[in-house]
Amino acid sequence: CKAADAIKERGAIEVYGMATHPVLSGKAIERIENSSLISVIVSDTIPLKKEAKNSKKIKVLSVAGLLGE
Repeated sequence: CKAADAIKERGAIEVYGMATHPVLSGKAIERIENSSLISVIVSDTIPLKKEAKNSKKIKVLSVAGLLGE
């Protein structure tokens, strides 16, 4: 989240985050919600907390189709 702030301070208009395996421990979800990130896109490779699933900024993409192939 601090990296997003730093990038915006240097002129970025929008900042997005992405993660393959979203280990959202501690205050990660709260920090993402309060950050300057537009959204964080994650995969469903590990179970997410209910708070992450209900987040306005965390978007979950399924890898089921990819693994099914």
